[in-house]
Amino acid sequence: GGLNFVAVAGALGLSPAPLAAALAADNVMALVYFPLCSYLGRDEPDPYAGEAGAEAEAAAAAAAAAATGGSGEVETAEEAEDGGDEASVARLGSALALGVAAVALSRRLCLVPGYDLPVATALTVAAATAFPAALAPLTAAAEKLGTLALYLFFATAGWVGGDFSTILGGAPLLLAFLLLLYLVHLSVVLGLGALLRAARRACAAPPKAEGGVCDALVGGAPELPLSLLLTASNANIGGPATACALAVGCGWE
Repeated sequence: GGLNFVAVAGALGLSPAPLAAALAADNVMALVYFPLCSYLGRDEPDPYAGEAGAEAEAAAAAAAAAATGGSGEVETAEEAEDGGDEASVARLGSALALGVAAVALSRRLCLVPGYDLPVATALTVAAATAFPAALAPLTAAAEKLGTLALYLFFATAGWVGGDFSTILGGAPLLLAFLLLLYLVHLSVVLGLGALLRAARRACAAPPKAEGGVCDALVGGAPELPLSLLLTASNANIGGPATACALAVGCGWE
């Protein structure tokens, strides 16, 4: 993604001119690639719809238990008023405060420039793992804040990349290279996924074939639906932010 590229460019001391040209070329190709992924997966169902529903119910139950203190009753009038709104002002403020604290702490702890973002992610994952009951009620509020931050990220990504004069002046070769890179990447990911699905269908079709390869394909190999492959491809090209946007936009929640 663009954030990773900026971090690597800063660590390597890349000069402003090639940095601007590369960002511009990357943004132009992203404007083509991300809608292409969305178009290819437009009719694909959510492969984990049942699992997602069960996880959502479990998370809601955990949040309710945490809000009521495990007693089944709301302890105070303030909690009763807040309990009906999963993204209340108090929870939004708490989620924002925790996020800002994680970022600030990551900048203090990170000894290598450019690595504060993964450190902040590690801190939040560690906090959610260590205190699941306390942070479960903030899940819905954190999701809304994350969605808002994604919109801001997409709005500013094109601004950072520069205008078309930058691309015409120094990035035609970069555009050609990115085009070749994206085509090879997409061909390998979708091609291997299609071959695996075809092999699984052939092994499962009557008369059912038996043997080591078919047993591994039907019983041991994971399912690789097109929706999962497109999301993984989008994550490789644009990072987790664009992959989340693709999954939500196509209904693969």
